[in-house]
Amino acid sequence: MKVKSNIPQAVLAAATGCLQPYCEQLNPVNLYKALNDFQTENKSPDKLLSYVEVAKMLGVSRMTVCRMVSRKELPHLKVSKRAVRIPASAVESFLNTET
Repeated sequence: MKVKSNIPQAVLAAATGCLQPYCEQLNPVNLYKALNDFQTENKSPDKLLSYVEVAKMLGVSRMTVCRMVSRKELPHLKVSKRAVRIPASAVESFLNTET
């Protein structure tokens, strides 16, 4: 069975052959679907935002964002000795819980 993909057919067949002893129902189509699902789930890491970017999104001052981080209202990552970044998903979840 042919699969339309950017993965060569020979590579799919070889990978299926190697993995088949561990998963008997595996075929090239199932393998391709599993690889595709894996890629879409693990697309890219969350974008990290600065205090200024978060302040613009929330419509507050930079100092307010600093206070929110210190009160642990917004999760943050310390990327260096002085630099702090806030995941975009944390800001979006904060906005969704506030409304």
